[in-house]
Amino acid sequence: GPLGRIGALQRDGQSSLSSACGAAVGAYKELQKKKAAPVDPVTVLDLLKDEDTATEFDPQLGTIVDLLKPRLKDIDESTDSIAFVTYQMYGIIRELLYGVLNQTPDLFESCSEVAIVGGLMINRRIGGDFFQPLSFETCTKDSKHVDLFETTFGERPSLVPILGSEEAVERLFVGGSQVGGGGSSSKQK
Repeated sequence: GPLGRIGALQRDGQSSLSSACGAAVGAYKELQKKKAAPVDPVTVLDLLKDEDTATEFDPQLGTIVDLLKPRLKDIDESTDSIAFVTYQMYGIIRELLYGVLNQTPDLFESCSEVAIVGGLMINRRIGGDFFQPLSFETCTKDSKHVDLFETTFGERPSLVPILGSEEAVERLFVGGSQVGGGGSSSKQK
């Protein structure tokens, strides 16, 4: 319908629904074909044709498949598999970002502090898109980290219904989550 659903929306100028974050949905569909993920009855997967998920000639999709596969452990506990995959993509991007920042030795030569805001874009056909913030912190050369999330945005959203467990939520925010600290982990709720 015109309102869309998780993983799909009808964009202006299009007559039907199309996949949102096609790379993530495509990687999930590819993992289902390889029996590395449970078969999902969600019809949004049908929006992608098989040729859209072929990894032989798409290195980006192949990389996403490789990074996503180990993160699907708790997907059966989730209320929505596409939402689960979307949050896992956030975790992957977060880890990659912190990895790049930690491997940038001259990061603080031209600045004294770095602010990092992370979250999800929620595309909507009507009323404009939304940004769901999931993290906001600053860090300095001396590895001082300040979590500004609750001060800025209020209480963190509960992701347990989407991710299935507190453990899955904790894993989402752990892994390379501090700049200048050698990639140590930082817990967030």
